[in-house]
Amino acid sequence: STTRSSERPTTLPQIPPVVTTLSPLLRADTEFIGEINEHEKTAFLGGAEALLFPIDWPEPFGLVMIEAMACGTPVLAFDCGSVREVVDHGVTGHIVSSVDEALATLPQTLALNRAQVRDGAAILTFLMPVFVDLMMDDPGKDWGKPFYPVVA
Repeated sequence: STTRSSERPTTLPQIPPVVTTLSPLLRADTEFIGEINEHEKTAFLGGAEALLFPIDWPEPFGLVMIEAMACGTPVLAFDCGSVREVVDHGVTGHIVSSVDEALATLPQTLALNRAQVRDGAAILTFLMPVFVDLMMDDPGKDWGKPFYPVVA
């Protein structure tokens, strides 16, 4: 939709195909929101039943997953990018490879213990800086195949 000609045009958020596909499994009052600001994020993520993370590119970190887990919200994520390094499958969320697998796994994701999800995120947010510091202290060491960007 657009506003008066003197105002900046606005567009409604497009609903990703994966959300449309999963929508029959969601409650009738579920609504696609789109982007939210930093002030709304904690309450929004903490009030969500789960975070759907249908990533299809090799994102190196996936901060939004950690933010959701820190609020106790389990993550249902597609197996791409840093997902395997962030999500503890069956504890903080589930990792899937297809929309069909996401549909089949959604009930188990919704049943995860939110306190355990929050604890898993706390451990991850504590350990990540430790790992980065260790690697930066010895940048010449062979740390194996990197999963995150390396600053040279």
